[in-house]
Amino acid sequence: MSVLNARSRTAGGSIADGRWLVAAFLGCTVFYCVVTLWYVATFPDAGLRCLLPESSRSGPGIEIQEYLDVSWAVTDPAPRPGDRLLRLNGQPVSTFLDFVQVLQGLRYAQIPPGGQLAPGSDPVELKVPPLVEVYSRDPGTPAIRLVAVEYQRRDAVAGPDGKTLTQTAFLPVRPVTTTEIGLTIIWFGCQLTILMFAVTSWWYRPYDRVARAFCLMSTAAMGAFVPGFHWWILPGNPLLNIPFIIFAAMLPALVLNFFLAFPREFEGLRNWRRAQMIAVYGPATVVSILTVLTYWSCWVLNGPLSSGPLTAFQKLAVVAQIIFRGVGSRQLPGETALQLLQSLRILAQIGMAVGSLYFSATVVRLAASLFKSDTPRERRQVVAILGAALLATLPMGYTLFLAFFRPVEFALGRAQIPMFVASMLFMAAYSYGMLRDRLMLAEDVDDRNRRYVGMSLLVSVGFAVLMAAGGMQAQAWNLPLSTSTTQQIALFLILLLAAGLSLWVRDQLQSVVDRRFFSEKYQLDRAMQQLNRSAAYLADPSAMAEMTLKTCEDVTGAAWSAIYVRDGQGILRKIGSRGVTQVPDKLATEPLQTDPAASAIIPRLPSANRESMEPIQRMLHDLRAELLCRLEVAEGLHGVILLGRRRDGLVYSAEDFAFLQAMAQMSVLALHSSRANQTMARLNAELKTKMESISEQQRQLTALRAELTILQQEAGQNPVQQSVAELDREGVRGSSPALLAVLSQVRKVARSDATVLIRGESGTGKELLARVIHRNSERSAGSLICVNCAALSSSLLESELFGHVRGAFTGAHADKPGRFLAAHGGTLFLDEIGDISAETQVKLLRVLQERRFEPVGSDRSIDVDVRVVAATNRNLEDLITKGEFREDLFYRLNVVSLTLPALRDRQEDLAELVFYFLSRAAQKSRKQIRQIEPAALDALQAHLWPGNIRELENVIERAVVLTDSDVITLADLPEELRSGIHVVRPVRAAVRTSATAPSTAVARKVTAPAAASQQDEERAIREALRAAGGNKAVAARSLNLPRSTFFSRCRRYGIT
Repeated sequence: MSVLNARSRTAGGSIADGRWLVAAFLGCTVFYCVVTLWYVATFPDAGLRCLLPESSRSGPGIEIQEYLDVSWAVTDPAPRPGDRLLRLNGQPVSTFLDFVQVLQGLRYAQIPPGGQLAPGSDPVELKVPPLVEVYSRDPGTPAIRLVAVEYQRRDAVAGPDGKTLTQTAFLPVRPVTTTEIGLTIIWFGCQLTILMFAVTSWWYRPYDRVARAFCLMSTAAMGAFVPGFHWWILPGNPLLNIPFIIFAAMLPALVLNFFLAFPREFEGLRNWRRAQMIAVYGPATVVSILTVLTYWSCWVLNGPLSSGPLTAFQKLAVVAQIIFRGVGSRQLPGETALQLLQSLRILAQIGMAVGSLYFSATVVRLAASLFKSDTPRERRQVVAILGAALLATLPMGYTLFLAFFRPVEFALGRAQIPMFVASMLFMAAYSYGMLRDRLMLAEDVDDRNRRYVGMSLLVSVGFAVLMAAGGMQAQAWNLPLSTSTTQQIALFLILLLAAGLSLWVRDQLQSVVDRRFFSEKYQLDRAMQQLNRSAAYLADPSAMAEMTLKTCEDVTGAAWSAIYVRDGQGILRKIGSRGVTQVPDKLATEPLQTDPAASAIIPRLPSANRESMEPIQRMLHDLRAELLCRLEVAEGLHGVILLGRRRDGLVYSAEDFAFLQAMAQMSVLALHSSRANQTMARLNAELKTKMESISEQQRQLTALRAELTILQQEAGQNPVQQSVAELDREGVRGSSPALLAVLSQVRKVARSDATVLIRGESGTGKELLARVIHRNSERSAGSLICVNCAALSSSLLESELFGHVRGAFTGAHADKPGRFLAAHGGTLFLDEIGDISAETQVKLLRVLQERRFEPVGSDRSIDVDVRVVAATNRNLEDLITKGEFREDLFYRLNVVSLTLPALRDRQEDLAELVFYFLSRAAQKSRKQIRQIEPAALDALQAHLWPGNIRELENVIERAVVLTDSDVITLADLPEELRSGIHVVRPVRAAVRTSATAPSTAVARKVTAPAAASQQDEERAIREALRAAGGNKAVAARSLNLPRSTFFSRCRRYGIT
């Protein structure tokens, strides 16, 4: 319910749900990144690279780590790595912060008098100020700005006066290269696009904890990577460097926190979220605070190491040092700042180590999520992000190697491209997981808003391009002469981003103004949106009532509201309220029995005498309600909506009354639909439960009936016959409708002498049915002679059927009566009649017509009184078409046709057959086995039995032989039954019920590899469900599967 209540509060954008606070944080972060990009793009670079100190000072100034090889003209001699920088632009450089601050000062530095030199001038040979411009001979080429650098060679020796000689060079001042700033702008644009969609979706779903964590993580990544690509430029500006430190320190913790909840939060962590937050954010917070305090202390204490005026912060530091350490231990603030810079370098390395630990924990969490993923969608998410994490391990490992073992190369920007690649991999992976598999689950209104925002930004970008181009063209003549093409391109890109964001902010402000001056229109529009959302809560009247009340409050300005609905007993019960707790749970209906023609909106009327009030007015005064809105249906009063005073203290207007009347009509329809949905869902659940219970009871009754029959037989009692009355069906087990229909036909034809043709698949028990016919016929006292026509050749079959006389053929040493003569007065059963030869068919036709035949080799006719029962598993109609079987013989045999159903078509008999064969096999093996576990019975019921009853008998006999206990378990069954592997597909039936009956579709088992078969089985189940319109009972029947087996297969494959 808490989730639904949270969802119902997604339309307003109030400060209570924290969205405006997070939105302000996101806006500040984007603004910070734009300012940082502008700051970096316009930063003056002299080509020198210096680092934070590793140890105490080893000489004056700071060590030069690298001087970039630029293509511009440079005066000789140029500084080299290892030299010590003493002065820059005439200002002393003692620490790394001095170096960055002096460079920052060159941004707006003016050329002093005498600093503009003619083309070809060498400022080293002239007495010029420390900042000069050398014009080019080409009027179209801008002047080159040079800055004086005083440095000391690494191998310099002291002079005769004991002082080490210094050298001065003029180095060109240039902007950051296009490659360096271009990668950052590309990354920022991609991240900003992802953040836009994430924020839009989360804005309308603030209850989604994962979406909120994704927004915060994306924001922190933007605030960490944009300045992180140019970290050495920011220390000169605390307003830019301190946010970077905080973002960089907290980003690993935010990433780990996101993946602790995405794609699914572990069940064990839900009750320990506070401890989880402390464990995740604690170390990162400590590192962040220590680093910020150390940097701030360095910045405020930085100053000259030997002399010079002290700043206010430096004086406070000196006073604190004297108080705590004494007068004799005074240390210059500059020296303290130098020591803090060494600590800052150590803290940076500690922060990177902690970040690597966070990254390792994130990878471990992703690996654990991969094993705990239950759905393919979650598994796709985890695999994509885990793959990106593993690929990002290489560039991140290389970055950490540079940071700890080659800090100079790391500080000089060698890790920029590896970190760019790693961040892009992560961005692509978690964007795929969130934007495709999670954010796409948002409501339609979210998708519509994302499209609207996307189109708005597209238009804003178009205008931004025009604004940026116009701004650059307008300011072209105001740029310094030394501005290069690279700097102009960088400025154009920054202006493009700034102009686009400005236009977007302008649109948002315009929207706020529109809502302020056209509140009625926007209130109605918001109400309609909320009502559209309420359609998603038809299954929950409370959530829908919450949405309806919120809409009424937003439009009318009511301070509180409540809604009551009549239940099945006619009592008005409260289903929702907002802004008030002192309202009763139910209302009396007597005061509401008013004239049906009265208005649906009843306001509270002032009155000095309570006794003179109408009942409805007394109710309103008691409840302190200002309005009562009746919810009317054709049958009468369905419910009421109560509204309190307006928040602004004004009275309700006629527009409010009209709106409430419209809301009442829509609410009645929505509540009625909600109640109907609830009733249908409840009835559907009850029906499903009862059907499952009936199915389970039927299975248990069948098993108990089979056991009772076996026990009665062992006790010498006659088992209760579950077939048609007075029919001796010994050996034929089962009570399914299909079998009982066949036995009913047997009862009718048994006492006649009509020829019977038994049809059915191999193993269905055709010979047993022939014996039942014989036992229940008038010829039961005679013999039943059985002949398998397929087991004998044509010549032998003729001799076997009709007999032969002595000398009829070689080896005929004596007369032999045939099977027809042996069956005289009884029944002759001809099995596999479809396999006899054409010659035998001719003689058999004469016997059936005249009941007379001649033995082989004899010319004497013999008359017989015999009833013929034939059986076949072949399609005689097809054989007639092919000319392999005589049509006249078919009609003589097919006087009465009986078709035995396959075992898969009589699943109701399976349990009884199982226990029957189990008892017989146990007696044969001299074992005491009377039970079979439910799992094994389910496996038997799930099998399709292509070999029918014969296959079932063999499986049971095998299980009895192999079992070591008195219970048949699943392990005792063959592998194909244990795995339940089969592919279901329709094929033509091999037997027809009659000569004109159409072929039926039966299920056939085929052998296939396990993996492929499971996929095919799942596909077949889904296709059957789709064809049945989602009706599982119909789908189960179409696949010839029991209902319980079909349900278990659906649960196995996650089909709902």
